[in-house]
Amino acid sequence: MNSAPLVSVVIPAYNVAPFIRSAVESALQQSWKNIEIIVVDDGSTDGTSEALVQTVDPRLTVIPQSNRGSSAARNTGISAARGEYVAFLDGDDLWTRDKLERHVRFLESHPATDMAFSISRIIDEFGRSTGRSSQRVSGTISFRRLMLENVVNNGSATVLRRSALNRVGGFDEHLRACVDYDLWLRISLLRPGNVHCIPEYLTMYRMRSGQITKDWRRMEKAWLQMVEKIRSQAPKQVSAMEASARGRLYRYLS
Repeated sequence: MNSAPLVSVVIPAYNVAPFIRSAVESALQQSWKNIEIIVVDDGSTDGTSEALVQTVDPRLTVIPQSNRGSSAARNTGISAARGEYVAFLDGDDLWTRDKLERHVRFLESHPATDMAFSISRIIDEFGRSTGRSSQRVSGTISFRRLMLENVVNNGSATVLRRSALNRVGGFDEHLRACVDYDLWLRISLLRPGNVHCIPEYLTMYRMRSGQITKDWRRMEKAWLQMVEKIRSQAPKQVSAMEASARGRLYRYLS
């Protein structure tokens, strides 16, 4: 695997001590072996870093920092990453064993794709299936489709080319929610047809109390800020679909 592309797995972690070891293990156990795992402990107070003391692997690095938010944690991880591809895994989510291999092989054979994502199964706080999943989409996802609805669903579903991340400038540290959605939209504006869904269940997204997505007012405010920013980059495209996108947002928040 020495000639295989290196994948940098960036794991932002804040007060996820009960889950972080399982998340890291799901990355370490990937069938794609040429990886580095960068856990950024964003000022946790519950022993998140300590939960990884017994996880010894030369591919794992833990970077502590003061609490600055998930965007800053992800950007710290990106700055430390050396891989041609960057994958994001939240500290309470999980991957199937073939997640990275499926993504890398797709990206290697589709050079016009900058970001690939998979379908996610929804699990509960204890790792049990809820019987729900993210939206079952497949194939190329246009900017219009993504603007109308965040079909990527969560930040643990994607693998991106490092070159595309460099071009859009990483995560927006001024946003307090919708940080991954904002990045996906900016990636999709780089060139037509560069976002693709691999229609397989490769990600397990954990629903639990205390998540940002539970705070609908915070989500609404961040979404409006995000749209204002994206409008400055693609005014005609956004104006043509903003009303429909807003309607879908409020349906989701309801």
